[in-house]
Amino acid sequence: MSIFALSHASGREMLVLIGTLHTDLAYLDPGSGSFILQILLAVLLASLLFMKNFWRKVFSFFKKSSPQDQSETPDVEEEDQEGK
Repeated sequence: MSIFALSHASGREMLVLIGTLHTDLAYLDPGSGSFILQILLAVLLASLLFMKNFWRKVFSFFKKSSPQDQSETPDVEEEDQEGK
């Protein structure tokens, strides 16, 4: 296609011509695609585990101990007296 022909081309023809000149050099084979998927999945699961442990620590810090929790743990002295 000569320069003269390009000067008389319409806008649509110019866009098609420019679009066909661009070549993509990126290539993702199945191995690299699955590696990227594995990284994304690992980041997602690690962040979920981190948030679970973080909120558990926050809630346990602010949680009040109830009288039932204290009565469930028997004292060692009470067990020794009952056994005699």
